[in-house]
Amino acid sequence: MSAAMFADGSGWRWRPENVSPLVVYLASEACRHNGEIFSAMAGHFARVATVQGAGAKLDSRDRIIPEHVMDAMPEIEAMAGAAALSNGLGEVVRQASVLHDRPSA
Repeated sequence: MSAAMFADGSGWRWRPENVSPLVVYLASEACRHNGEIFSAMAGHFARVATVQGAGAKLDSRDRIIPEHVMDAMPEIEAMAGAAALSNGLGEVVRQASVLHDRPSA
């Protein structure tokens, strides 16, 4: 089924040997990475990151309804200034805690 993809003879680029060096490094004592995602394909290696935009802050002291979310969607979906989450869920939980602990108006 994939033979047509490699009809030009480039199939050698897709060998496991062109991915396994990253796997070996990640499993080694020398690896300093933890909780990160990497891609490896045909000799191309890259870090993959989950990013989060600034979003919208809705007041969780009040009842948030779907219409509030709908109205805030331009802010929620905006990715200007997005930053990589360095600790995935841990960072999201920390941000939620900061918002939850803010004093009432």
